[in-house]
Amino acid sequence: MKPIRATNFYGFVKCPRKVYLYFFGDPTKKIPYSEFLQQKMKEGRDYEREIISKFRFAQPEEALSYKEAAEQTLKFMKNKEKLIYQPVIIQDNLIGIPDFLEIKKGKSKLGNYYYQPMDIKTGLSAKKKYTMQLCFYCYLLEDIQGFSPDKFKLWLGDGSIMELKTQDYFNKFADIFSKIKDIAGGKKEQVHICGACKDCQWKDFCFSVAEKEDHLSLIFNISRNNIRKLKDFGVKNLKDAAKINIDELSKVKGFGKTSLKRWKLQARSLISGKSVKLSSYPFPDVQDIYFDIEDTQIKNNKIVYLFGMVIDKEYKYFLAEKPSEEKKAWKSFLDFFKDKKQFNLYVYSGHEKSMLKKLFKKYGGDKKIFDRIISNLIDLLSVVKKTTIFPVYSYSIKDIAKFLGFRWSSKDASGSQSLLWYSEWMATNDKKHLNKILEYNKEDCLAEIAVKEHIENQNY
Repeated sequence: MKPIRATNFYGFVKCPRKVYLYFFGDPTKKIPYSEFLQQKMKEGRDYEREIISKFRFAQPEEALSYKEAAEQTLKFMKNKEKLIYQPVIIQDNLIGIPDFLEIKKGKSKLGNYYYQPMDIKTGLSAKKKYTMQLCFYCYLLEDIQGFSPDKFKLWLGDGSIMELKTQDYFNKFADIFSKIKDIAGGKKEQVHICGACKDCQWKDFCFSVAEKEDHLSLIFNISRNNIRKLKDFGVKNLKDAAKINIDELSKVKGFGKTSLKRWKLQARSLISGKSVKLSSYPFPDVQDIYFDIEDTQIKNNKIVYLFGMVIDKEYKYFLAEKPSEEKKAWKSFLDFFKDKKQFNLYVYSGHEKSMLKKLFKKYGGDKKIFDRIISNLIDLLSVVKKTTIFPVYSYSIKDIAKFLGFRWSSKDASGSQSLLWYSEWMATNDKKHLNKILEYNKEDCLAEIAVKEHIENQNY
């Protein structure tokens, strides 16, 4: 049997089925990581190299087997090495490789000292997927030291170091560890389609299984817990969901009529392949502006590098070719609305509103113009959820616009891909990357038009 590893805890937090497929899945069914994810992983490795270059440390030889590396790690620990990089800790069928083991004063089986694990992460907070891994390392160290370290460290992407108490996370760790051991022992984790699938190598395989089974998780935004409860009442698949007795099931604690109705209509829509009108929406009869931003993370700062709009079929944009030009692009964006009094500014999701507020806080500007922009924002995602059931698994702009017949020019068009293009632009200064971003951003705005017009046409 494959060993249980720290990455299983990271995977479990994202999706328990990922752990099941690690143990029992056919690896040939996995798809390659996207270019964007490969780039993010490279950035993570580069950041780790930057951090470790500041220290002197002992490290097991790379050519060693896990068993040999674990033996060498133990020698380093017995020799009181202050810092051990990429140590290997083995206990039965468990393997842990933290980024560092750091020596601390205190009695243990080793002597008047012990070791505490530390991981380097590009994230900016103590995310659950990080803390569970570190608890696993603490658990493994107990066998060597006679006790589990009471603290562990996280070196975060902004350079800060968090020292956290193991006991604050250990109960949750113990629960997840028990479930992982059950999975490793053969307990099957059912497929569940959700937002975490987007970047998963098992995505295509799981979708094929879900579609074959008419799985309930194909219903947009339904939780694992609700699926379990539905199955307890005989609702096993999409066909069953399409026939839900709303009055009866709404008597069950936790089931509301609104959710049951939506699940029922979503199941019917998926089966028929047709959208379902829920209600009309009173779009104000003023000038329509379709708006989309592109942003990226650079040295832990969120940078908005493009404000794009389609107005009367014309594409207008304000671009920060370099991160240092963000303020200039922001000011130009605000100035554009100086003489505009009545307009609808369409976006898709709350992201644009959130980023505009952050930019105003960061750079300021004419508050009257800013308030006018914010008050005229119309979130089409919110409108979609109120007015229409679409036969799609995700309510992203990509999925809904594609159902409506809209197509992006680039096959790999996505928000993640635009981040990669901007990174490549900064690295190469090749305008083709900027042009790809502009084309993608424009087409996102055009996709908003397709969605808005579909909803508008339903009104008649």
